[in-house]
Amino acid sequence: MTTATLPSVSADFQSTANVGCNSTSNLLGSPVVADEDLPKKEKKDKKDKKDKKDKKSKKDKKAKDKKVKEKKSSEKKDAAAEKEAKRIRQAVGVIVIDPATKKILMLSSRKNEGAYVLPRDDCKTEPAEEHPEKAALRLLNEKAGVAATFLSGRVGSYSESNKKGKVIAHHWMYEVHAPTLLETWPNADRQRVWVPYADALKATEKKRMSHLALEKCSLAKSA
Repeated sequence: MTTATLPSVSADFQSTANVGCNSTSNLLGSPVVADEDLPKKEKKDKKDKKDKKDKKSKKDKKAKDKKVKEKKSSEKKDAAAEKEAKRIRQAVGVIVIDPATKKILMLSSRKNEGAYVLPRDDCKTEPAEEHPEKAALRLLNEKAGVAATFLSGRVGSYSESNKKGKVIAHHWMYEVHAPTLLETWPNADRQRVWVPYADALKATEKKRMSHLALEKCSLAKSA
């Protein structure tokens, strides 16, 4: 039977052979100490340091979230303000005058039965912004059944503001003389009437823009 010969133990290994497993005198690096082995003060200091770090991290996150929220809020307000600015209403109105009778064409009101108003409408915004003069000619045809290829003149332009003083609408008022009345038109369900200048003024007492325009139209000078 063959007997294996083990290599001899080196001197370096023998020098540590009798050292216990818990000894760290000859090990490289710093010893690892478990929390439970730390003195109470060191444990508290470590915990306080961790809590302080966590608190700072939470504070930084809160500050960051606040900044993000404020930025979003600011962007939202700016977008709303820009949107609001684009919503300023552009409206037109036309005073249709018969030179022979010095009377004004008015239409029956859709909102108030028995009341009469001047032909009015808003400028279209789609597919593009409609020019006020073009809108005025369109509304004459569609709303009042009046054929016109040009406007006799512009009476004036007026701005309308809300209670806070913010402009919410622009009103463009025009005149048309010697109109040609159509027999059929898109809004033929509205009644057309010719009224004296004084009656038109009275009928528009609560229609500020129409009333202002009537006070400055060509018939106002001879009234």
